[in-house]
Amino acid sequence: MPHAVPLTVGPPSSALDEIRSLSRPFAYLFGFLFCAMALIAICAMLTTLFYSGQAFRISPDHTVISIVGPSQLTPDVLANSVAVSDLPLQARLLGVVTLGILQWGSLTMIFFHFRALFRLYERGVVFADANVLRIRWLGFWLIVWGLAPTVGHQLCEIAGVHDEGWFRLSSVAAVVLGGLLYVIGRVVDLGREIEQDRASFV
Repeated sequence: MPHAVPLTVGPPSSALDEIRSLSRPFAYLFGFLFCAMALIAICAMLTTLFYSGQAFRISPDHTVISIVGPSQLTPDVLANSVAVSDLPLQARLLGVVTLGILQWGSLTMIFFHFRALFRLYERGVVFADANVLRIRWLGFWLIVWGLAPTVGHQLCEIAGVHDEGWFRLSSVAAVVLGGLLYVIGRVVDLGREIEQDRASFV
């Protein structure tokens, strides 16, 4: 009569050591990207709302944001860009929501979950609920990032604020990849459950 015994399911120790060593630099990389993106997003949103100078500028079609030094404020630059501080408050608030929160915020969360996933791998956690959860969250935030320009464009249209450049091939790729990651997470979870069921019988 078969009886259940505790058995850890996972890759061989040599493969696990390789996974841990390969994951370490990616954990550091995505940790840096997460911190940098969060800092940039917060600074940009605060600047949009509270900065009153002329150095923080945006193109007339609202697609390019730039920081211009005093010596670079030439007549050509002034004619081909608009100071963000000169925009109506409604437009600046929409910029914070559409660009700062939807686009930059979702990208920040992508880096956060990549960092968390590779930190799990670095610790030797490969086939666990935590891994599946991170993969699913990555899929979700990739879809959000891909849809963010379109959603932002619709919000701008409703508010009567001009917006261009809302359709991007990168957005389509992000939505597709996000959906694939979500399915892959489910496949990994199913495979883990099957292996655990098999390992419970000797």
